[in-house]
Amino acid sequence: MRTLPRTLRPLVLAALALALLAPGAARAESWAGLAPAITTMPQVRERLGPPSREARRKVDNYDVQEWVYEGQQAPVGFFRMTLEFGILVKETFSPSLLRLVRLDPKPFIFTQPTVIDGWGRPDGLGEQNQRMTFFYKSGLIVIFDEDRVHAQIMLFTPPQPDLPTGEAGPAPAPGPAATPSAPATPPASGGAPTPRK
Repeated sequence: MRTLPRTLRPLVLAALALALLAPGAARAESWAGLAPAITTMPQVRERLGPPSREARRKVDNYDVQEWVYEGQQAPVGFFRMTLEFGILVKETFSPSLLRLVRLDPKPFIFTQPTVIDGWGRPDGLGEQNQRMTFFYKSGLIVIFDEDRVHAQIMLFTPPQPDLPTGEAGPAPAPGPAATPSAPATPPASGGAPTPRK
């Protein structure tokens, strides 16, 4: 499994902590009908079947379960899809509720223009070691390769309404960015999202 560069780990860990603690009131960005804080473990098993492998770990003293779909079980155009279950909703921990969808796309599937066409301009930008990161208040986080062309990691989390907006600048945490626009919903096939008109 490809690991995240050390300099980006704090950024992603902060997003994951927010995903674990996020309230379930707002509608999350979804992928192929899988929506954090909405979709349950039995629903995922019914739609996708059993994962390639499972793991359990602790996040903020809560037991989180991870399902990985890779190889032929991964969506078309992706190396793998990782789902994490276990989230706080209205101060109650729900162990079978989806908290995170991580997609590891193959090259040329999601370039910066494709992501902007599908989800609009990001609400926040971050950059470390020449790796650009897009943040969306709807819950999407996209980490690009060193060339800033191809998405390497796409994270779907519960909404992040407190993300600041404004000018973008290099920072380890979400930085201010351009004006937000409504995201498009990716198709169930797992391919590129339908561009907005």
